[in-house]
Amino acid sequence: KSAEALRELGYVKEDLKRLTTLGDLVFGASQGLNTYIARPVLSQLTQVEGKLSKISAQVTLDQTQHQQVTASLSALRSLFEVIHKGELQGDEYDLYDERSFQLVQQFQALFKASRDTDSEAADRLTRQHDQLELLALTLSLAYLALISLLTWWADRALSRPIASLSASAASALDEGEGFAKASA
Repeated sequence: KSAEALRELGYVKEDLKRLTTLGDLVFGASQGLNTYIARPVLSQLTQVEGKLSKISAQVTLDQTQHQQVTASLSALRSLFEVIHKGELQGDEYDLYDERSFQLVQQFQALFKASRDTDSEAADRLTRQHDQLELLALTLSLAYLALISLLTWWADRALSRPIASLSASAASALDEGEGFAKASA
């Protein structure tokens, strides 16, 4: 799941690139010349927020960083809504630069933390795999030793009475005597 979430965060990163490019077109224009783009940007914001919610439901993201990114997205949304409604106050252009810069920084921190968490999880899984392989090898060797010991014991337990009978029979044949009878 972690690798899938990291891949999804990569897609969100691409969406944010498109979002900031469109935002630059809207806010970089001379006094709202490109305000018609604000509505598609709002849709893009909704898509990014949805993807982040989906990712946070799948894996645990750093809560503080996730909240910062979500707050920055909401701040950008309010700016785009002002542009879309045509209620410009004049400082929205400067606010956009500041808030988009914050969003990019916060998302980079979230992405890096998620990538580091994924790497740590992969390392931990590799160590656990190695430990399980060692345990399996140890148990296999112990099983083989047990089987060898049981085979040796069974051989000795079964062959000792037979060897004794064989020695008694050979002795009786050599000496011409009968088998030793058990006394009653």
